[in-house]
Amino acid sequence: MQYIILFVILFFLWLFNSNDTKQKPQQTTTKTQQQTKQTKKSSVSYEQPKAKEKPKPKVEQKPKKEQKPKPKPKKEQLKIKSITLFSGGKQGDKIGSLKEARYNYPTQLTRYHGFLAVVDEKNHKIKMIHNKVQQIIPYQLNKFTKKIKDIKIKKISSVAFVSNSFVMTDYWKNRVYKFKLGGEFQKLYKTNSIDNYLDKPSYIVNFKDKIYIANTFANTIYTISNNKLKLYAGSMQKGGSADSTLLNSTFAKPTILKVAKDKLIVLDSQTKKIRVIQNNYVSTLKYKATAITTDKNKLYIYNYDTNSLKLYDFDTKKLIAFKQKLKLGNIYDMAIFDNNLIVSVPQKNRLYKISFTK
Repeated sequence: MQYIILFVILFFLWLFNSNDTKQKPQQTTTKTQQQTKQTKKSSVSYEQPKAKEKPKPKVEQKPKKEQKPKPKPKKEQLKIKSITLFSGGKQGDKIGSLKEARYNYPTQLTRYHGFLAVVDEKNHKIKMIHNKVQQIIPYQLNKFTKKIKDIKIKKISSVAFVSNSFVMTDYWKNRVYKFKLGGEFQKLYKTNSIDNYLDKPSYIVNFKDKIYIANTFANTIYTISNNKLKLYAGSMQKGGSADSTLLNSTFAKPTILKVAKDKLIVLDSQTKKIRVIQNNYVSTLKYKATAITTDKNKLYIYNYDTNSLKLYDFDTKKLIAFKQKLKLGNIYDMAIFDNNLIVSVPQKNRLYKISFTK
């Protein structure tokens, strides 16, 4: 009986062991299969292309607000108070009040001790305007006329005053005459040298008690030194605009001369350039002009091409334009007289007065 029980126990042990060995390979296989499946899944997921990203919806950009340009700083401008007829009108030859006076092609204007001298070119006379009595007076005009006829001056182009005398230029005869204020003839200046000559002297001015002459067609500036005509500036060559020392510089038809403190101002009519002679050197301003005048160290610049009037300050190097345009015709000359700007318009036989706002 004991043997039978032992046999049964051994049988069940064997049976149990056989079942356990059969299940283990199945579990191993299952794990391997699971690893293989996971590997396949991972490889498949790696090889699959990425899903296309959906395009982002376009966001409408708000239009940028246009930035308004910053306003440019306003240019400083001067104002003209009024422009009125000062003297003249119809062509004629008459002296008297400002309204009654008549001219025949008035050109140069020159101040002298409270007087304004006007070259009445085609009447061959110099007329004087006094700032107190406000009338045109002869001022020894008969004596002037007599002397002019005796000497047979052909065309008075300019006049200047020095000490107790006045000096005139004869444009056509290329001569310079000197008279006492009472009308007595003093001196005749002329040149005969080929290398030193006057050719259409058009303007004369007193600078530091010496006479300077714009020798237009010779492109030079002359002076009177020791009672003789002497070349002062320019190289006696063809016209040009070379800035240099006095005798190495060149001019292009110098026509107008003015004085500003220690400077002699020259207007070249051919190029419309403004030349400045200072400390024995000639330089050029960058502004164009057809007429100029000075007031102390300031320069009035008129340009007929643009009908513009400007004011240049030599001290501050500043140029300021006048707001109004000058539509008076071709202004020949200008002068400050009684705190106003007087301009001559030969074609109209008139002088105009320009007043400024303070």
